[in-house]
Order: sequence, then structure tokens, then C-alpha cells
Amino acid sequence: MAETFAPGAVVSEVARRFEVSTDRIYTLSKHGDRLDDCRVVI
Repeated sequence: MAETFAPGAVVSEVARRFEVSTDRIYTLSKHGDRLDDCRVVI
């Protein structure tokens, strides 16, 4: 997830690299405050 917030990052490229949908990344970023306490399996 941190990679998507890097300067100049393109969400679609990050999603493709990790073989997930861009929707999945946006959903995870919306709930990022909760990710510290749980394990996320994509």
C-alpha cells in the first residue's frame, strides 16, 4: 500500500504489478487507518 502513496506513483501500475484491481487499492486506502491492526490478504 505504501507504494501507492509515493510521489509520482500511478495506482493502475501498482495494481498491475501486484495483480489486484484498482478498486481493491482504493478500498484499502479508504480503510487504511484500520489496516494497522489487522492482516490483509489480497
